[in-house]
Amino acid sequence: MTQPPEGEPQQGPRFGTDPYDPSAVGGPMAEPRKFSRLKQLTLLSLAIFVVQGIIGLIPAMSGSMRDQVAEQLEAQGATSGLSEEELQSMIDMGIAGGLAFAIGSLVVGIVVYVIVYFGLVKRKNWARIVGIIFAIIGALFSLINGVGGLGAGSTATMISSLLLLVGAVVAIFWLVTAFNGQVKAYLTQNVQG
Repeated sequence: MTQPPEGEPQQGPRFGTDPYDPSAVGGPMAEPRKFSRLKQLTLLSLAIFVVQGIIGLIPAMSGSMRDQVAEQLEAQGATSGLSEEELQSMIDMGIAGGLAFAIGSLVVGIVVYVIVYFGLVKRKNWARIVGIIFAIIGALFSLINGVGGLGAGSTATMISSLLLLVGAVVAIFWLVTAFNGQVKAYLTQNVQG
């Protein structure tokens, strides 16, 4: 085997390997594919959340909720002694309160998704941790309400329930990806000291 003369740098890779580069040791880790998947799953989950939330608003907007609220008030005994006008006012307040809560929940959820997504884009481990917390809560909520709503009669409720179940599956995939060792190592590599 021939060696280059002393003092001359060796040209090109030797035996199919890259030459030693002391600056590469301890350098930043390249973005793993699973981290890209985590960001994609975050956006997919957001889309499912928004579509499901909008479909959940349809009964309130269409007027079919009026009968449900009237039945609930009657079952609670809250309608006795009320005039028709007072009953309609109470139903309107119930629908308005439910609608305000649903829209508020949708907006808060979107804000959380945006915070987590842009935190991940900036490679912040706290975004992964916040995402894990909300994904666990969301998956449990989606499974319970999705299975519970499958027997309901209205089409909007059935579609919403199916979307909840799809959202739960996406949340579980998100959690598996978020707990991946490569993803964790990538997000915590700059948090030393």
